[in-house]
Amino acid sequence: MREFFRRIGSAFVRVSAFLTKDISTALSYPGLIGVLVLGPFLILLVFGVSYRDVYRTLRAMIVVPPNSELQDTVRAFAESPEFVIDVVEITPNEAGAMTALRNKVVDVVLMFPEDVAGTIESNRHAMLTFYHQEIDPFEATYVEIVARQIADETNEQLLLAAVQESQDVARSSREEIQGIANDAGSESETSTATAQAEGIPGGPGMLWLLLAASEETGEVSNGDGSGTETPADGPAEFDEQLTRFIEMNPSVIVEPFRHETQTMDLGNLQPAHFYVPAVLALLVQHIAVSLAGLSLIRERLAGSTELMRAAPLRPVEALIGKYLSFLVMLGLVAAVLTALVVFILKVPLSGSLGTFALILFLLIVVSLGIGFLISGFVQTESQAIQLSMVLLLATIFFSGLFISLYRLWWPAQVISWAMPATYGIRMLQDTMLRGIRPEGWLFWVLGGAGVALFIINWLRLRRLMAKG
Repeated sequence: MREFFRRIGSAFVRVSAFLTKDISTALSYPGLIGVLVLGPFLILLVFGVSYRDVYRTLRAMIVVPPNSELQDTVRAFAESPEFVIDVVEITPNEAGAMTALRNKVVDVVLMFPEDVAGTIESNRHAMLTFYHQEIDPFEATYVEIVARQIADETNEQLLLAAVQESQDVARSSREEIQGIANDAGSESETSTATAQAEGIPGGPGMLWLLLAASEETGEVSNGDGSGTETPADGPAEFDEQLTRFIEMNPSVIVEPFRHETQTMDLGNLQPAHFYVPAVLALLVQHIAVSLAGLSLIRERLAGSTELMRAAPLRPVEALIGKYLSFLVMLGLVAAVLTALVVFILKVPLSGSLGTFALILFLLIVVSLGIGFLISGFVQTESQAIQLSMVLLLATIFFSGLFISLYRLWWPAQVISWAMPATYGIRMLQDTMLRGIRPEGWLFWVLGGAGVALFIINWLRLRRLMAKG
């Protein structure tokens, strides 16, 4: 029994030796503890303070067919403060509007149908069609909500205008009927006229439709012959309008416009496809930063910098060699990942393959520059790894991976645009899913960042090699 406890005690001493050694080693690097604790906390703090529960105003072009009866109505409606989109232009040019949508000049294109009156009279809903190219499932849902709100407001305004016109027509018709009754001086005629005025069923909307139809048949004759006589076929047309109204679908009367949303030439995209280019950009950045972050520090710890100083090797040559080696390695990794997501996950690659390769090249170069920058200033491999992990965490929160950047306060967006994955996500989504070439300024920013980081890392490596 004593031997058993002795072995347990010896094992505890050996285990505790590692425990005290590792704790003392960790505490000897207070900066590392700060990175592990304060880094994630600051990221969460900045994200929590910067997040805003707001929705953007969609830029829109409205397409109204030429010679449409809705030209003036749509223009007045679009200028009203209740309208929930920013109308850039009202145009009859459907092709021009779709080109503007493809080039991201506008966010949505709203198309009004032709012959709205004829469509409604034929007992069918007039369809408002909203075109967009949102690939973010949450943003696509937001477009659907905006489309429904616009359709509801359009129906509300039409019904309000119909009721107001009905009241105006009813008011003037009532005065005419009272004038007929007074001029005739006959109680029976007055009773008949009053019954005709008060006996029309259906409320203001019904009155508006029927009186509008009666106006087309002619004016009612006054008792003294001063009025214009009603044509002989007036009652027949009145009865035809009444019959048509009775047979109409009530839902068409109450809701003359309905809406539909369509994506613009995006193929059969699934909600999960939106995240694949983002994850691809995130993985490429993280792998590049991690490998480059460990590179220079390992050279220093292994004493390779001494050999590089003694050999006829200039710092710029060493740095170019490291860039090329990691570019080849990461290029192969990116190619394998791309093949897997395209052929296994069936994510489309709709854009140019050359543009796609250029985006990955720039993303890798900038990420390697950040990794070499980390490696040039840390003292241990563990510090390089921890800084890479903190950068990964910041990228997840601020790169637009799962939340649109417009929902962040602008100081936090500065952090977002300082990370290469933010550019990579936006550019890869445009190329792979939308099939369009990303904006030119994104290429220039990534390229400029890559050059600037190369110069900084070259100056840092030259200083390290000079120190020894």
